[in-house]
Amino acid sequence: MRGAKKIIFSVTLAVVLSSVTACVSVPTESSYYPGNLWQLTSCDAPLILRHKTKAEITPLDKENRLITVGLNPYDGSSKGRDLSGAPITYFDSLTKGEDCPQKDITTHYVTSIADLKSYAENRRDIRPVYVRHLKSLDIERDKNIQCEGVFNNGEQELRDRNLTMPVYNDELCWLVLRGTNE
Repeated sequence: MRGAKKIIFSVTLAVVLSSVTACVSVPTESSYYPGNLWQLTSCDAPLILRHKTKAEITPLDKENRLITVGLNPYDGSSKGRDLSGAPITYFDSLTKGEDCPQKDITTHYVTSIADLKSYAENRRDIRPVYVRHLKSLDIERDKNIQCEGVFNNGEQELRDRNLTMPVYNDELCWLVLRGTNE
């Protein structure tokens, strides 16, 4: 009987250690880059953002979710601050988006700075991102929606200070494209 307990304990320990190793080996950088989302979204292929609420999704909830996934909502102003905190005025370039016929798709405008030269010249791009804001329950019910995790490079506090893990940030979801012959 003792031999069986030792085997069970050894197998359990091996499983636990391998799962810890798997967690630690998760890459700390995601291929997700929020500045490219405007190129990937449209009225026909909106980004789906998960809201973990049972209440109605408010405009503030929508804005906070955009910020959570790394987007910078455009507030309609060209006023800003530089890295030192001094006030600056951006020279904004606005790409006008379309209003989607689907009532559940919202056109949001987000800001980005294209490159180092644009940063030095205070030039920003304002671009549309097409988004469906859905509750977790609605996403789980729809088998045509696929989600993936987004990680940032922060550290999660672990008991062993030598181990670091990527911090789970949020999920981005998209409609799964199906072939016409399915």
